[in-house]
Amino acid sequence: MDIFFVIFIIIFTIISYKMAKNRGRNGFGWAVFGIIVSPLLVWVILLVIGDTEEKEKEKADFKAFKKNCL
Repeated sequence: MDIFFVIFIIIFTIISYKMAKNRGRNGFGWAVFGIIVSPLLVWVILLVIGDTEEKEKEKADFKAFKKNCL
């Protein structure tokens, strides 16, 4: 029973890490925070705070580039 809980936490922590990196945030820090608190809570917080300004600019630049190519 305990092994399933550990596997669950590891998988959800990896997802938290990737979510944070995709939003331009420190993935390791958010993964550690998820282990300490709860990976599901980290997901909610990351969804609420959104992307960093740099990541939003990067996405806008990519959309402009994509629009100009088509």
